[in-house]
Amino acid sequence: MNELQEDTLTGIPIDHLMYVRVSASKKQMLTKNVIAWLNEIPEDCVIDLVLFGLVDEDAGLLDNLEHDVHGMYVCDQVLSEKSLSSILNVAPNELWFSGIGFVRNNSFVEAPAINVDVLRISKNNFSGSDIAGLLNATNPKTLVLAQDLAPVTPEVFRLIFSLERLEGLSTQVPWLTTQHLESLSLSETLRWASIEHSGIPEEKFEELRTASQTVRINGKSGRPD
Repeated sequence: MNELQEDTLTGIPIDHLMYVRVSASKKQMLTKNVIAWLNEIPEDCVIDLVLFGLVDEDAGLLDNLEHDVHGMYVCDQVLSEKSLSSILNVAPNELWFSGIGFVRNNSFVEAPAINVDVLRISKNNFSGSDIAGLLNATNPKTLVLAQDLAPVTPEVFRLIFSLERLEGLSTQVPWLTTQHLESLSLSETLRWASIEHSGIPEEKFEELRTASQTVRINGKSGRPD
């Protein structure tokens, strides 16, 4: 559903639904009836949510969502602590933050801790503390850093490699250096890394593979045959 027209919901047969995508924005906001309808959908139906510029009151409706959510795309808004908590309480499998700002730097202090399979971060509205807070709050298995993300320090990357569940890292940021990746070998769970557009020469990748023999970097492993 790209438009949340409540009068059409009652006419949609839900018993055999396999996939539902809901887009909501300031012009077409979530409602209690839409949330109630989503809760009635069979458990095996995949639900994705696309949220643009939601306000606190609108995001708070997510607290009543009981159905599992596969993917949640949160775009172009400034999140308060309340909105952030409501979003994280949904605990989707995949979470994508794009163009997000936070009301205060301590927005993550009261945020619930969840475990997501995939965390994607894009656009350049994030500070190093924002990313650190997102990492601690979501504890992803796979982290995707898009090409348009603003530079962060090597210290933030050290936090990435200390995540308890991280198995994969995909990054396309052009500002990545070997200094950012020198702590890669510290991870006890990382199994693969895809690093594009970084400008790091191939010989440096060979050094990284040698230092991190259990991690496949750009499809190659440093483990001896």
